[in-house]
Amino acid sequence: MYLNCTLFRAFAFAAALSAPLGSFAAITVVNSPGAFNVLVGTRGVDGFDDLVTEVLGPVSANRTAAPFAYTAAATNGLYFFPGLLSTAASADSLVLSNFSAGVYGFAANFSAQDFFGAPSAGQLSFKYNGSAIGAPVNVPTGTGFIGFVFDAPIIGEITVTSNVLDFGDVYLAVDNLTLASAVPELGTFPLIVAGAGALFAATLRRRRVE
Repeated sequence: MYLNCTLFRAFAFAAALSAPLGSFAAITVVNSPGAFNVLVGTRGVDGFDDLVTEVLGPVSANRTAAPFAYTAAATNGLYFFPGLLSTAASADSLVLSNFSAGVYGFAANFSAQDFFGAPSAGQLSFKYNGSAIGAPVNVPTGTGFIGFVFDAPIIGEITVTSNVLDFGDVYLAVDNLTLASAVPELGTFPLIVAGAGALFAATLRRRRVE
């Protein structure tokens, strides 16, 4: 379940924003679950509800957002809390990789926290295989949704970083991480209809012969 919190006002710039990254992918950034759901197909959510509090967790963890799978990692270890995934060190990036085949969309609720886990303002930046996805996002106190829809399967790494600001270190936190398949392209619908029509015609012929 998505957290019932006010969406980041700072995410508003992202709605319907397309961020081409070189020749390998074009990425659409959205700031609401509704907008994300329209652009993707099958969705799987990792709510992290199975996590047991662990301040200094493993460097990497294989996770599922059924029917999809992925790996989450941080250089100095992950921070586990029921319903929440973070990094053990504020300077660490959260690196997501090893996505299942056919994943075209990635989304989550993002928040910023201070050392004691209290909500804090901060700034997050996103990269795909080393290339920035849009500009850094200023994060007011609270939790908000942001999603990315790719025009090709996600292959490689998505990196989320909490940037150090003047008022101190801020830890990024992630909840309800969502992975999704692509929506069938409009151009494929005529082929699907034609195929169904051919199958129906063949069935009628078979029945007449019998």
